[in-house]
Amino acid sequence: MAVEQLHILVLVAFLLVLHRCYAHVTPLLTIASPSTSKGCGVDGTKCQFSSCGAGKKLVQCSFGFAGGVTGGAAGPTITVSYPSDDPRNPQVGTLRHAVNIASSNQNGGWIVFDRDMEIGLSDYLRVGNNTTIDGRGVKVKIINSAILLSRAHNVILENFEVSEVPNFDTVHIYYGSRLIWVDHLSSSDSKLGLVSVVSGATDVTISNCHLTNHVYNMLLGANDRDEVDRGMRVTIYRNFFEQSMQRMPHCRHASFLLFSHDYRVLHPTIYNLDYTLYLDIFALLDRWGYCHVVNNYYRDWTFYCIGGRVYAKIYSEGNVFDPGSKLEVTPWYKEFHDDMTPTIESHGDLLLRRTTFTWFKHPPISKPGYAKPEYYPPIHPTATLQLLVERCAGALAGHQVVACMRSL
Repeated sequence: MAVEQLHILVLVAFLLVLHRCYAHVTPLLTIASPSTSKGCGVDGTKCQFSSCGAGKKLVQCSFGFAGGVTGGAAGPTITVSYPSDDPRNPQVGTLRHAVNIASSNQNGGWIVFDRDMEIGLSDYLRVGNNTTIDGRGVKVKIINSAILLSRAHNVILENFEVSEVPNFDTVHIYYGSRLIWVDHLSSSDSKLGLVSVVSGATDVTISNCHLTNHVYNMLLGANDRDEVDRGMRVTIYRNFFEQSMQRMPHCRHASFLLFSHDYRVLHPTIYNLDYTLYLDIFALLDRWGYCHVVNNYYRDWTFYCIGGRVYAKIYSEGNVFDPGSKLEVTPWYKEFHDDMTPTIESHGDLLLRRTTFTWFKHPPISKPGYAKPEYYPPIHPTATLQLLVERCAGALAGHQVVACMRSL
């Protein structure tokens, strides 16, 4: 390797480290972190219903790649009182009107509900920057159309149901949206999928959700040719994946290919580098393009649970797999000749009733690197994880919250 090329490679590596250090800076609101909040321990699941996480203090419970999200905490509290929906002329007191107020306010808004309600959307609901939709304390169900996050930054979707979407995903996060926390959602019965993260969206945590759909569940990266997805980072944590065929999740891309593209623009002679060494160096340096699938409970899938394509990096950790008719976790079968470029590894997973987990090794990966140590998701022992997830996943209200808080 030429000395000049090596120097350039080291310089790019240094720039990547700097970018990494500042990736999670969110100057919108200063709130004590979970580690410094007296008596407030982030357990990943119950903090959201404790006094430590009450109201806007919910942000103290954040973790994963969306750790540090503040949503609409710096903005006004906006109350939803009516379940009606008129996309052309939203009525004051409806969810669409509240979302529009939050989106138009520089500091966003924190949306709450004053009673139980079922909201039948007449069109897509587009959520903007610095917004929280907080359904804690009541039962809120959204049907008929999808929630869209396009170019949205710093958003929390907390504790409600979104289901029965006949033409799309239930929640679609795309077009470069960043710092998104989807927590304690119940979602089912969609024509396409449930929560999807595509088209350049990144720094997303999807946690404590109850997700069940007849075919597709969760897609992270929609197309092999979508280069913008090569920097995706998503934490999939303590969800209940139940009776779905596939994609729990399905991940695409790895970031060293993104950096390969950028670096060739900076210095075209990089094409002459030894390709194996080039990939190894960037695979070791970065933690982007990373799907951390951790502490989830899977029951009765009909094709596969976790899949990947195009150099995806998937780190499966501390999950419980409880099979039905299919026993294999990954989309591996005897005559498998599809994309063999992703890495899918299993660490500390509990495989029940003859379940198998076939690793894809291209190349080996290490544990995820989060912006702060406290953002690493707390891992519950797999021996009692099923009970915890069954009681606590999805939108909770009333006795459900009590049962969750009393679980191990």
